[in-house]
Amino acid sequence: MSDDEKEDRYLQFLDRFGGNIWNFCLSTSDSCADADDLMQEIFAAVWEGLPSVDTNPRRENRWLRRVMVSVLSRHLQHRIRRIVMNLSDLPDLTAADSDTELLDALAEHLPPDDRTLMQSLREGYKVNEIAERMGISVPAVHTRILRLKKKLKTIYDKHYGE
Repeated sequence: MSDDEKEDRYLQFLDRFGGNIWNFCLSTSDSCADADDLMQEIFAAVWEGLPSVDTNPRRENRWLRRVMVSVLSRHLQHRIRRIVMNLSDLPDLTAADSDTELLDALAEHLPPDDRTLMQSLREGYKVNEIAERMGISVPAVHTRILRLKKKLKTIYDKHYGE
């Protein structure tokens, strides 16, 4: 396939499926900027893989879905790595006595469920024990802990930051 043929097929493909790609990106992103980044990644993957895909519209549609989910998965893994890298900046939930007053002050700004989770962590409960007590899965506890740390960081910056 020549470069001109590849470009023509790509443009025709985007004419047919571009709206679907944009809607997918918007529905899976937190902001328009994230959606735009995701869309660009999908466009690049489509450009690379489209010449090897059968021109049958059904096959193209199935292939596009696989591409979008694959790109989204990589995109989210990258975001998770960035969040995990920033965890060292967040308050320690198992703080020593000197930090107890600060954590108590931060906890006052949290909803009751988050305060309960924070207290369980401070009392030394393991994640699987917390999951059992709260009636949720272990991955859900991990997610809530991540969110709790981010909330604490935001509250700290708002009330005690520079």
